[in-house]
Amino acid sequence: MGTIFVGGVHGVGKTDICMRVAKQLKLSHFSASAMIKALDSSAVKQHTKSVDSVPKNQDLLVQAVTQFLSSDTTRLILDGHFAVPNIVSQFEIVSAGTFEQLQLEGIAVCFDDTSEIYARRILRDKNSIGIHEIEAIQRIELEHGNFVAKSLGIPFFKVKAFDADALLASVCQVWRLNPDC
Repeated sequence: MGTIFVGGVHGVGKTDICMRVAKQLKLSHFSASAMIKALDSSAVKQHTKSVDSVPKNQDLLVQAVTQFLSSDTTRLILDGHFAVPNIVSQFEIVSAGTFEQLQLEGIAVCFDDTSEIYARRILRDKNSIGIHEIEAIQRIELEHGNFVAKSLGIPFFKVKAFDADALLASVCQVWRLNPDC
């Protein structure tokens, strides 16, 4: 049983490449927000992606993942964030303890040129925070993801946006899988 966590800013393409890799390897994949919303539909604001209480939401995430992995599922690719916007639109870093409770076996963080992320967010959400804010949050995602991986003694991978082959190689390395399955 185990989870690989794929982090990155909103709009970097995490869900897209996670879905492709999960399909190719016949693994389960969920976004953290979907798992949280499955337990409490009001926990994540749809338009702003903000949360009322970061610690409460992370407790819901741990509960949801624990329940999911206690079923017949043995492996999960989970995409989410290392920094989450709170109710006043400030980003809070998710505690390393949350990731420890998720019993992660590997961490990957997706990254891209901030102007590309900005453009995708405008197209998808019809609005976006500024490029400098995206750059700052992306730096937090990469740094905190690396810190958490080192703290937990698990592998850390940086994955360029939409590079499904790189994520596939990372997942296969962590779980010693054949990428041709």
